[in-house]
Amino acid sequence: EYEEMDEYPEIGAAFDIYADDSSQRGPRNEKWTIRSDSELVVDEIESLFRKVKLDRFLWDIIRNTVKYGDCFTELILDVNNPDEGIKKIKILNPNFIIRIENEFGYLKSFLQEIPNEDTFNYGSQYAVEKPIKYIRLDKNQIVHYRLHTSDPIFYPYGKSIAALCHRIFRSLKMMEDAMMIYRLTRAP
Repeated sequence: EYEEMDEYPEIGAAFDIYADDSSQRGPRNEKWTIRSDSELVVDEIESLFRKVKLDRFLWDIIRNTVKYGDCFTELILDVNNPDEGIKKIKILNPNFIIRIENEFGYLKSFLQEIPNEDTFNYGSQYAVEKPIKYIRLDKNQIVHYRLHTSDPIFYPYGKSIAALCHRIFRSLKMMEDAMMIYRLTRAP
């Protein structure tokens, strides 16, 4: 439903404003601040951020986190040469990612649903759902950004900024539909 909410200009603009405000440069024109006692750590992290071009993805990461409450990014490296480290990052659709935790709440891995075009058999009279396929992703392969909340309904995921206006959004949609039906019935 957050996709539908994003199509409304007011809500989409609110998500954009959150992302714009959160991705502004600091007072010394820095994109981010890395705090560490070790200068080597700071240099290495800044080098990694330049290498993966994090500044190009930062706005999208923030917007997805605000919109869904979660954003999952995959860290991609060259399988043939893993010593070179992370090559790039890829933002994943949060609708297809499942977080797997053990009984103590510690992250074990992620599952990614593989959507395929023949999930439903459209040729028959009744749609037959085929089994869903998943691939297991290592916990170190994914970075999970989330708007943490103490609300147990959303655990282990984040809570969207738009979660509180969900009911109002549905009411607005029903009022718009009722107004359209009223106009159509009065038109003749």
